This record gives sequence, structure tokens and C-alpha cells, in this order.
Amino acid sequence: MLASAAIQRVPGLLPSIAGQSPECIALNHPFPEGRIHFVLFPKRDVKNILELTVEDAPFVLGCFALGRELMKGQPADNYRVITNGPRLQHVTYLHFHIIAK
Repeated sequence: MLASAAIQRVPGLLPSIAGQSPECIALNHPFPEGRIHFVLFPKRDVKNILELTVEDAPFVLGCFALGRELMKGQPADNYRVITNGPRLQHVTYLHFHIIAK
């Protein structure tokens, strides 16, 4: 319900889909920290890296594979890939940022 209300009230804040695979979805960050800023979410319900299990590995690796595909077409070799711990997350779901200045 909250997501639906947000979509109706501020649709411009919704990020666009940059790409996806069976294991991962990548979004363009709505408030980028650099010229390139993707956010990659595994398509498996994991809250943070402390909760990862062996069964989650294909989804995490799938995010790195999708990130590789997204970055292939970018003129950047000075990028970083980060994830935040639970107290630093704005979204309480495991995700990765790829940022290039």
C-alpha cells in the first residue's frame, strides 16, 4: 500500500530499470552519487550479507554478472562496488551499488 501511494504521488522519484537477469535486477539510482550509479538487487529475499547462505550464492553472483554487463558499455574504469550493513541501509534488503565518478 505504501509503495502504491508513493508511485502515485511522486512517480519521478522511481528509478528506471537498467537491466535484469533471472537472478538480479539493476536500477538507475534516483539520486546518483556519480556519473554512473546502478543499484543491483538479488531476486531473493536476503536482508544483508550476515544472512547470506550457500543457496543465495547464484543470486549474488548473478548481480555481479549483471553489473559486469552494465559496465561493459560504460566509458569508466574507475568505479566501485559497495554494499551497506543493516544500520547504513536506506532499503533493508541486500543490494549493491556500482558508482563511477
